[in-house]
Amino acid sequence: MLVLAVLGSSALLLLKRLAHLTSIGGGEFQHADWLLNYSDGIVRRGISGEIFLALSQLTDISPLLLVTAVQAALTVGLIGVLLLKAYTFRMSDLTALLLLSPALVLFWVNDTTGAYRKELLGLTAFVPLLFHRTSTTLGVAAMLVLYTIAVFFHEGNLVFAPALTFALLIRFGTTQTMKTATVVLWGISAVAVVFSLIFKTVPDSAGMCQRILDAGLSETLCGGIFVWMVEGAVVDPVSAVVLNNAEVSLPLVVLLMVLLLLPCIWIAWNVVQTRSEWLYLAISSGTIFLLYPLATDWSRWLSMQIFVLTFLILMLAERRGRLDRPVAKPLYALILAFFLGVGIDQITPMPLSGFVFNFFDALGSVLS
Repeated sequence: MLVLAVLGSSALLLLKRLAHLTSIGGGEFQHADWLLNYSDGIVRRGISGEIFLALSQLTDISPLLLVTAVQAALTVGLIGVLLLKAYTFRMSDLTALLLLSPALVLFWVNDTTGAYRKELLGLTAFVPLLFHRTSTTLGVAAMLVLYTIAVFFHEGNLVFAPALTFALLIRFGTTQTMKTATVVLWGISAVAVVFSLIFKTVPDSAGMCQRILDAGLSETLCGGIFVWMVEGAVVDPVSAVVLNNAEVSLPLVVLLMVLLLLPCIWIAWNVVQTRSEWLYLAISSGTIFLLYPLATDWSRWLSMQIFVLTFLILMLAERRGRLDRPVAKPLYALILAFFLGVGIDQITPMPLSGFVFNFFDALGSVLS
């Protein structure tokens, strides 16, 4: 009941906030990233905008509304899938702790600027492999299609390739299905890497901006990611995030990262059995560390790591049924209090008000 209440109300909050963001013209990163297009030349991520703008012409529906509909479906779908998977373990103590991490779904609630982003696509690629019944040849094909969309919509989703490879190994072992799917997966990744490097930036964003203005969208969308695609990435993200930001404490950032990763590692201890599995798990989540020196949204990368660990732990536990071990009540209460009381900023893992505050703040808005 606790997990259902928390994640159910999280879904409602996220949908309400998404509707509000859409009503004011959309977010300059949250929506605009999905509307990048080729009007100033071919550029990485631009295929998403081309697709949404083409669909808008065919359906006579605003591209902003189309993006919002996809974001809503992916967000609610991932929350639903996590709940469904957890219920196969009868929502044990360890499963509940996995789902209530402030770096998982609650990350989007506690700082909504980290929600609705394109990593939703990369996370959705895990879904066909998450359940035994859907882990068929058709499921593998669906995973590859979803992964292809994810990496060409946003090159950052490439970091999910090792985790998806491990997921294939968990499901199929070293069978021909696993080997073939892995070759295709890494082939897609190689093409996406080359494409992203060749078409890294555009000389100007005026054409991209005019394209969405012609579609009836707000000029606000032109001021965020559109400009970033011209100027390129931050040269030194570490300095931008930590050294040049007086409000950020590096020791506190490290402490919060450890406190959020540690429960996953502790829970994994119950289901990981061999050194090779630990190595695969470390590579699957550790690869995402490559994003930290490349881009500034560290909390988003941390959230992606927690999602990957959660998915893989649940898949491993499906065979071994070792998530049913009870947690001592004082420890359980302590972890829950931390998870529900503290959130993290969407750029740097610095503390914010947690889910409890956001829930009652939203409730107060409704009642008033």
